[in-house]
Amino acid sequence: MIGRAAQSAGLTRPAWLPALDPDDDFPRTPEGLAALLAAAGFLEAKCSEVAWDHETGAEEWWAGAEQGIGAIGQVLNSRGPERMAEARRAYDGLSAEFRTRSGQLVLPHVALLAAGTA
Repeated sequence: MIGRAAQSAGLTRPAWLPALDPDDDFPRTPEGLAALLAAAGFLEAKCSEVAWDHETGAEEWWAGAEQGIGAIGQVLNSRGPERMAEARRAYDGLSAEFRTRSGQLVLPHVALLAAGTA
């Protein structure tokens, strides 16, 4: 959601911020991660999805990126306070669909859980 807010504000990855080389990338799917493990030499590589709803406050979710944590934090901080404020307005709008009556955010998450033997 923060990435979509940054994009809405016209923020893009600065040239100085490294990105994953396309040759090192893989599909972010159970099959893609299992294939990556198999290519690395793991036997019987398998992967499944784990889904859950993460509850947090809107301020807490925004705060880390606002302080520059992670690549998205570097993107948010790359073009000055006006663009940051624009991204924040977009974030506030985007987060509305995830807010509960108490104001908390309920954010659906999916992680990949993989295993194999070396």
